[in-house]
Amino acid sequence: MNKIAVIGAGKTGRGFVGRLLCEDNKEIVFIDKDVELVETLNRDGSFQISFFGSKREEFTVDGFKAYTWETVDGTVSEGGMSIFDEVELILVSVCGPNLRDVGKELQKRLNPEKHYYIITCENYSHPSEILKEAIGMENISVSEATCTFSSLFFSYITRRPSKRRFSL
Repeated sequence: MNKIAVIGAGKTGRGFVGRLLCEDNKEIVFIDKDVELVETLNRDGSFQISFFGSKREEFTVDGFKAYTWETVDGTVSEGGMSIFDEVELILVSVCGPNLRDVGKELQKRLNPEKHYYIITCENYSHPSEILKEAIGMENISVSEATCTFSSLFFSYITRRPSKRRFSL
């Protein structure tokens, strides 16, 4: 399993899930509705994860691509496939109330001929049921992982968006 889509490039999607995938040398595709964030991620090409209390060395997440829903639509790989035809797993971390909207966006883009494996990474009640219902397709398997953090916070080193850092 190499190419994995992470929907939601916020604190959990980028700062936790993205780091774990990068540590395991996976090819990461972030999809987020925040145009400025997507542009910053693509321009900078990497971001730093700092760990609370300096228990670990900073970690650099790189080698990813980032898209908005609009830009992912027109993206075709070298092999002529869409992003969603290439991914082997979709991880969703968007905050529970946004799951229905994400489901509707996925429904427009998922290939009915391919089976998709999706994992919600949320701290929310029944996120896999909500997402599966919103997608409304039979060719998906949706599971859930509960993500809770007592010390995850987002800090700015400077006011420039390109200097965003996470502390865990």
